[in-house]
Amino acid sequence: MKKNIKLFLCIALSALVATSAFAGNQEKKGKKGGWQEKVKAEKIAFLTSELDLTVAEAEAFWPVYNAMEKEKQELMESKFKTFKELNKAIAEEKSEEEITSLTKKFVEINSKVKEVDNKYFDKFSDVLPASKVAKVYLSEEKFRSRQINNLCKGEGDPSKHEGQAPGRERKGRRNGPEETKD
Repeated sequence: MKKNIKLFLCIALSALVATSAFAGNQEKKGKKGGWQEKVKAEKIAFLTSELDLTVAEAEAFWPVYNAMEKEKQELMESKFKTFKELNKAIAEEKSEEEITSLTKKFVEINSKVKEVDNKYFDKFSDVLPASKVAKVYLSEEKFRSRQINNLCKGEGDPSKHEGQAPGRERKGRRNGPEETKD
């Protein structure tokens, strides 16, 4: 019974966090990005289940985790913007200096993402036992792998497959073109 109450409180807290984040993003983006909020809510539920946090742990963990996610999201937005700029610079055959500068910026952003992971490892260690800190990272990787598998099976967000030729749905393919038998 105690475990059910803990689980309910963790889920309720997660739902509150997801709802407030969802409302903020919807104001910012309009209806755009709805699939991102769905994935975020699924991730929160998945982590809640995997981590099996006590009420006290959940109260300490979620604000730290949400701060980390916010920092990572900002970096990812910057990374995608730089990615597009770099692709455009290459396509437009910009100068070596401009391409080098954009490439350096892209690499630096990737490095900053790793710095965020290191910074929050210490913060998680302040609020959770080592086994649960490890579960945070393992659970995130499990969730990421699960999402990739769902997309490969065609179970992900349909808007991600727009423009794909009919009959060419990805069915678990990961590497290169299909082999053909002659």
